[in-house]
Amino acid sequence: MLFFSNKESAFFIIFGKVKRPNLRLVELSVKYIDPGYDKFIFDAEKLKEEYQFACEWISSYGIDYQKTRFGDYERDFVEFLNKKGKVEAKESLRVFFNAHLEANELIRIKNVFDKHKELIDLDSIKKAVSGQKFRTGSKKDQSRDFAFELGVATRFIKAGYYVELNNIADLVAQVNGRTLYVECKRIKSQRQLEKRGK
Repeated sequence: MLFFSNKESAFFIIFGKVKRPNLRLVELSVKYIDPGYDKFIFDAEKLKEEYQFACEWISSYGIDYQKTRFGDYERDFVEFLNKKGKVEAKESLRVFFNAHLEANELIRIKNVFDKHKELIDLDSIKKAVSGQKFRTGSKKDQSRDFAFELGVATRFIKAGYYVELNNIADLVAQVNGRTLYVECKRIKSQRQLEKRGK
């Protein structure tokens, strides 16, 4: 468990076994912690459990998730929590939060497509889990682009719409009796966003 605080805010980062906080630490910082902070401890444990299920889901397709970027993220969590001595805080947090973001996205994709197996196949999973470790690692990363398409599709599916993948568009959704052709584009630069948004 890691605890960060300043006069404006405080938060816990927990990924692993939850240990009882040092009572003195809690007494010194109680005025900076929102009531109910223990909810976030539970949420972190739930995230760890759900991430493990999501990694097992990847493995159920015959893919060794340890050899994908998701295995890297799992190792990043462990390394973040086990670092001793002086560390570069900014880089350490950048790696941790990247892994956290990716874990949440994988969990969302797994939870939706696990219930809609007809929409996804082995090739789709392979394509989505490969790619660069960091979103900013390369401007041309087809795996991340495809994973982004799956993420967008999950939002339509969760909203109750029928979705097709592998069509003439990145995804096709049936919305209120109309066919919606969706092209999914990850934002890679401010300039490209402005150019395409006109």
